[in-house]
Amino acid sequence: MTTPQPRPRPLKEFKRSKRVTYIDAASLARPQKITGPSRAFAVAIVAAAVALGGGAAYVAVDNLVLSGMRANAQVEEILAQDVELSLPRLKNVVNTSTEQTRSYLESQGAVLVDVPAAKQTEQAMDVFAVGPNSTQENTAELLSKGLSKLPSNDFVKLMYGTWRMDVEKKSGYTVRIRYADFEAGSLDSAIGRAMKTQKLTSKDVSESGEDKSGNTYKTGTVRIGTRTYTWRVSALPLSEMYDVKGLPKDACFVGLRYTTA
Repeated sequence: MTTPQPRPRPLKEFKRSKRVTYIDAASLARPQKITGPSRAFAVAIVAAAVALGGGAAYVAVDNLVLSGMRANAQVEEILAQDVELSLPRLKNVVNTSTEQTRSYLESQGAVLVDVPAAKQTEQAMDVFAVGPNSTQENTAELLSKGLSKLPSNDFVKLMYGTWRMDVEKKSGYTVRIRYADFEAGSLDSAIGRAMKTQKLTSKDVSESGEDKSGNTYKTGTVRIGTRTYTWRVSALPLSEMYDVKGLPKDACFVGLRYTTA
């Protein structure tokens, strides 16, 4: 026999009241003040935010404007120096060993840096002469970055008043010097200045003009010892060789070469 379960009591309804209770707003009407440690902490947070914002703004202006102005000023300062264009006489190194070529260059006062990734063997060498505004360490570092990736001030610091020489003996003999001329003012003048360093004159020129690559050039032959060498001097605007902003528009890139079969 089952025991009857008690019936649940019905829920009582809440009686609605016409009386409304309002929150005391006196505390909201009082002036809100931060006091004690909280005040000091808040001031510190605001000061830090202002400092960070101002610092970011300064960095942005420095990167976009001031750094470019400093680079341009340094370029002008370096190019204002009285540095003579002094190139090695190629007739003194033709058909010598790479070791003898290096020794000759150093005996003339050149401080050399091996060009990164270039082969340095008995049959080939590629060296860069340290300029008056650089050091061996700095020159090697800038060369490793790539010339077109340098800002204008570093580019001029590296290239002004100096040169690069490479020698190749695989088929015949080739020795070449390349450099930037910031003072010639024109391609023809740059070629004439290069020829003068090698004591070449207009009588030595057998052909001149512009080649298919857009280089302005002069070429001819010269007798050195028992051999006849073909020489060639070519020039083009420096901006066509390296994409570096902030360089003088009339700067030239010059190549000087002696070859024999």
